[in-house]
Amino acid sequence: MHQPLKLTVAKGGELYTGISGREITAVAGDLMLCDGEGSVSSILRGPDARTSITSKTTNALFCVYAPPGVAPALVEENLMGLESRIRVFAPAAKTTLLKVF
Repeated sequence: MHQPLKLTVAKGGELYTGISGREITAVAGDLMLCDGEGSVSSILRGPDARTSITSKTTNALFCVYAPPGVAPALVEENLMGLESRIRVFAPAAKTTLLKVF
């Protein structure tokens, strides 16, 4: 994954290889997270294969999408829970940013 990351609204028809290895076609109006090489994930179609976590991964990004009306504090609480579960199998993992936008 390459910075900067950009959150954008899909026009529909954008293509990327999904985590399953199948070609994914974005749905118009879907939110997509992209980097300089293409789509990283979309809400409706899921993550891409290119940036998936492998045994060689040294940096990871976890994005959580919440619908309107969900309190930011609740989202943050759940992110902190995810962080603690990650530390069970990766105790040396470091969080550089945990923020609700």
